[in-house]
Amino acid sequence: METKDIITLSVSILALLGSIFTYFAHSKRLNKQQEQINDFQLTRLQKEKEDSKKADLVGSIIPSLSRGQVNSVEPGYYSLGMEDIPGRHIEKNLH
Repeated sequence: METKDIITLSVSILALLGSIFTYFAHSKRLNKQQEQINDFQLTRLQKEKEDSKKADLVGSIIPSLSRGQVNSVEPGYYSLGMEDIPGRHIEKNLH
């Protein structure tokens, strides 16, 4: 083998090793980014699941009428959230 062939072969081997190193470094970086994306999506899904279990309550005062006169008032509640509220205990704090 001539010196010219040895230099050409050495440059080719270095290029091949550089390509392999770049591939693995890039692959490692992509895997790390994919792991971060997966963690973010799992966190977001857990938060959405928790939020879907919560009721967004709105209250109002409903007068009880008897013969056209207000006898008493009762609080009325309804939910704007994703979860219904039947059978749930609602603490009444009237200030």
